[in-house]
Amino acid sequence: MIRNTHHCKKSITLFILIIFISISPCGAQQILNLDFEKTSIEGMARPWGWDMMTYGSTTAVMDTTVKKAGHYSLKMEAASNTGEQVMDFYLEEYELKNKTVIVEGWIKTHELKGEASFYLGYMAAGDSVATVTRSTNITTANDWTKLSVTVKIPANTISISIGIKHAGTGIAWFDNFSLSVNGKKKKQLEIALPFSTKQIQWLNDNTSSVKTVDAALFGTTPYEEDLSFFKSIVGDARIIALGESTHGTSEFFRLKHRVLEYAINKMGVRVFAIEDHPLVVARANQYVMGGPGTARAAMGNMLGVWQTKEVHDMIDWMRRYNDVHPTDKVIFTGFDIQNHSIAIDSLYSFLERTPPEVKQQVKALLDGLRKNGHNSYSVSDSVKLSWFNNSKEVLNLISSLCNTWMLTIKNPEQKMSLEWAIQYATLINQFAENTYKGHASLHRDIAMADNVTWIIDVYKPGAKALLWAHDVHISRGEHANKDMNIYYGKSMGAHLARKYGTAYKSLGIFTYQGEYSCYVSYTNFKVTDCPLYISPRGSLDEALHQVILAKKTPALLLDLRKARTLDWLTKLTPVRFANHVNIEYGYATRHSIPYQFDGIFFIDKTSSAKSYAR
Repeated sequence: MIRNTHHCKKSITLFILIIFISISPCGAQQILNLDFEKTSIEGMARPWGWDMMTYGSTTAVMDTTVKKAGHYSLKMEAASNTGEQVMDFYLEEYELKNKTVIVEGWIKTHELKGEASFYLGYMAAGDSVATVTRSTNITTANDWTKLSVTVKIPANTISISIGIKHAGTGIAWFDNFSLSVNGKKKKQLEIALPFSTKQIQWLNDNTSSVKTVDAALFGTTPYEEDLSFFKSIVGDARIIALGESTHGTSEFFRLKHRVLEYAINKMGVRVFAIEDHPLVVARANQYVMGGPGTARAAMGNMLGVWQTKEVHDMIDWMRRYNDVHPTDKVIFTGFDIQNHSIAIDSLYSFLERTPPEVKQQVKALLDGLRKNGHNSYSVSDSVKLSWFNNSKEVLNLISSLCNTWMLTIKNPEQKMSLEWAIQYATLINQFAENTYKGHASLHRDIAMADNVTWIIDVYKPGAKALLWAHDVHISRGEHANKDMNIYYGKSMGAHLARKYGTAYKSLGIFTYQGEYSCYVSYTNFKVTDCPLYISPRGSLDEALHQVILAKKTPALLLDLRKARTLDWLTKLTPVRFANHVNIEYGYATRHSIPYQFDGIFFIDKTSSAKSYAR
């Protein structure tokens, strides 16, 4: 009887899911803005989805006065010859693999002394460089000229893009491009095989509804029943990491606040660590530990992405909690390395208590980095190497001195002061090594993992910690094939997972649609509300959206602990990525999701964080 009832309920749920799938609007695909008719959030400055890949004196804007069709063309102009300049548009490869693809487009020039063209490029698995098929170069075309490229895309292709090129001086206009696949013109592209009804049912069976993303007001009784599922996933883990597929999302920040409150009250968490420099966050920690000032002032030097009302409210809650629990306080710290000057200044301050010759030696080694570290992109590799070598020498010196002094000191506070001195030198060395090796080395993630270890083994030994960072940093990266992992299995979370095993838990936070607060571009630092692309068919986000429609809940928690046995979910799956900068599409990455996260919080519709930087 019980089995029959369970079977009946499951059948009803499946029936409801089928209904929702059949009556809900079709999932999105990747929109192709090849006719330049869709503007970005920058307006006429750039068409949606197109990005300048090289930089020089060439400008690229949308033009309404010279056009082949529609409302806009793309105009590229250069007053001086700085070489070949390129704008490109990423194409999803799913529908294009093993197909004949034709790209056609129109070009017109004015006083062009150089060349204008476009290309279709792809990279196959195992290739080190892309294969590019380029249209005929145009040198003098005062009227619109139609060009085309034809490419047979290999079945093992992993990346495809269309590029527009301008070389030399003068003006070139590009307009009315189109893409055909096996003779059929496409305005949109599917990104992956859609999830089946059976797969949606599995997601439904392994998710629990989250009734609200908001923490309770301090002093009121919080609603906690829906987070018991979170507790069962995390278990007795020592490190709990909460991610976010976008920086600057209000609901993500508020949910993290709520989960932190629950983890403190019900799970014994006493360390909160954020993706920011520990010596910057120290000011906020002084406040939450009972120091003077306000929450707003305490967070003033933190990274711009955290300058929001949501983070402010969480800091204020932590202060109130600590005021009520003076003998069992929660500390607020960071683990990032992206600030060299505060670590150097902190070390110099410590060295005021040491023999003068020690500080003189350290300053001689570090002053070049102190003065010019913020301009690291403009200095030579030899200078970066000298910074790295000098910082390593300083770390060895400080470690040796402090470890010797610790042998004669019994006062715990004095010992911690020495531990912090070693950590100052470590942070300096981490910054210098990352600068020398470059972002692609992912040394930053190694350093952040080491800093988390220092926090729970040295700073607060034995404490349970909750981490706050982007999804890419907290991912476990445990697939045997590195190409199936975020950051090829070199993320902060991957290092922590290898070290702590099941004592480290990683939970991503995804969304279906909405907006987030971010910079307009990597060169325009105005903070604004940027729209999120509606999750396309074939993404886990779109599948979870269907589950949310059936369950009629604003958010879900998906348990992935048993998902590594599922071929359909462990394959490369489109994952949203948005950082602190606007990104129109955001689904170019593919990962084996169950090998990255123990669970996923999913919020159907999101909004921009309330930034103080506007």
